[in-house]
Amino acid sequence: MYALYLGQISPDDVLSVLRSGEFVAMTLLGGYTSFIGPIVGSFLFTYLKAIISSAALYWYLAFGILIVSIVIFVPTGLMGEIEKRWRIG
Repeated sequence: MYALYLGQISPDDVLSVLRSGEFVAMTLLGGYTSFIGPIVGSFLFTYLKAIISSAALYWYLAFGILIVSIVIFVPTGLMGEIEKRWRIG
């Protein structure tokens, strides 16, 4: 999808440390327990990145705090939590 967005792709675009951290953040946001979790996480990450980066100079710090909070309070990600609540109630 990223190659379609850019029109081309090279190893420098995908294999940087920041980019790989973004892929991990996308997976943690959406959840790793379902197939749809990382997809939802990628959309949510892109949306939150646009919102937070326009409002804060150090948006990586703010986003890091958000990721740590999700890992502590919702360890299965957002889709994992939704699936858990769907099964219970």
